[in-house]
Amino acid sequence: MRADPLKRLRRSHEILKENGIPHGLIGGWAVIAWGRVRVTRDQDWLAEFSPRGLGPLLKALEPLGRAQWRPPGQDDSIAGLIRVTPDDASESAVDILLAKKAADLAALRRCVQVDLGGFALPAIRAEDIIAMKLQAGGGLDLDDARELLKSPATELDEDILQDACGARRVTGILTKMRREPV
Repeated sequence: MRADPLKRLRRSHEILKENGIPHGLIGGWAVIAWGRVRVTRDQDWLAEFSPRGLGPLLKALEPLGRAQWRPPGQDDSIAGLIRVTPDDASESAVDILLAKKAADLAALRRCVQVDLGGFALPAIRAEDIIAMKLQAGGGLDLDDARELLKSPATELDEDILQDACGARRVTGILTKMRREPV
């Protein structure tokens, strides 16, 4: 049977919502939601939850696969995450990143609804996605940020973009990227 990534994305959203977990789409699927055409395999959420007492949430995620808490590493910029590894290799992994830092919590509070495949999902705003991608700094991350900055489909709020980039200390990278020839 062929995997349906949108169905899996909706189901992970429903589980988080049913468990009262504030969350917003990030990563490749968020970039797609904001107008960049690209391929992505995994599904990423930013969520506000307590790493203590995760048992009920991990159990609720079981229909999606094996859910495990992964604490942050010593030099890890991620505050920790829940990784849901699917039982079926054709399905995608789901990562639920813990929103702990002020910039992540602010991004979650600015979440908006986006339409993906005819279904409304909470997503981190494009301005915050750009800042996150600039902070991550990988090749694909920078390409995603560049494409979102120039996409006519993405109406950016300059104040939010500056706040998000300032909170993540990437305004210099943003300025440099905007000076690049088109």
